[in-house]
Amino acid sequence: MTLLADRAAEEDVKEEMLLYSALAKAPVNVRELKAVDEAIETYIKDTFDLDVDFDISDALSRLKQDGLITELPDGTLRGAAPARRRRPGSTSCGTCASTSCPTRPPPATNSMGQPGDRRRPRRAAPRQRSDDEDRRAGGRVSRPGAN
Repeated sequence: MTLLADRAAEEDVKEEMLLYSALAKAPVNVRELKAVDEAIETYIKDTFDLDVDFDISDALSRLKQDGLITELPDGTLRGAAPARRRRPGSTSCGTCASTSCPTRPPPATNSMGQPGDRRRPRRAAPRQRSDDEDRRAGGRVSRPGAN
């Protein structure tokens, strides 16, 4: 009996995942659910060579109940945006595109403070030796103005 209950729960989760992924890609109106149902059934047939009768109404009601799908007043269904994980050390939530968001990281700048890639620092120019260093190294000082 437990095996049957586990299988039923797994089937429900699979239905919810398929429907959520379809609705998260683009908003769909409730009048278009039949087309979504058929698209999911076609996907399963093409991918796994299985004929299934996808139960869209049960999956939709569970997703609405869990808050993963919202229905707008005009009948449009929208999937909740997936949460994005922060990278270790990141201060950005990564979910908004606002340039004034306080959690948005500052733009990348190079070592001169100009816009650019932080990962490629500029190479410093080779340091010239002083006259004393040239003499200690046994070289002749040949720069203009050197004694």
